[in-house]
Amino acid sequence: MRVAMGGTFDFLHAGHEALLDAAFDLGGEVFIGLTTDAMALQGRQKVSPYRLRKQRLEAWLGKRGYERWTIGSLEDPFGPAVSEPFDAIVVSEDREGVAKALNEERTRRGLPPLAIHVVPMVLAEDDAPIASR
Repeated sequence: MRVAMGGTFDFLHAGHEALLDAAFDLGGEVFIGLTTDAMALQGRQKVSPYRLRKQRLEAWLGKRGYERWTIGSLEDPFGPAVSEPFDAIVVSEDREGVAKALNEERTRRGLPPLAIHVVPMVLAEDDAPIASR
């Protein structure tokens, strides 16, 4: 199974870890789309450079012992999942709409829709969702 997911992954937190763990729990190969600096800065004041975010993510994946993964640049909300032969996509609750729109575009292009795996938001001690926005 080829699994797609994406994000900015500026500072890895419990929410990111839940998403990544869910993707690897599905088995197979995981493609992690890492937003480019230009995309990551949309709507944000500051974000760590792509190179640093990628290094942190690679280190975390190595510590976890995950294998069969690829990190690629994500320049738009869909990335390669809109046209490449993936089987599933892992998203957080707040990104489920993006996954549904992705499937609509895949269908329009004559490709099969992806199985959407929605990961519940991880809550902080104050019961607010953990997010890097």
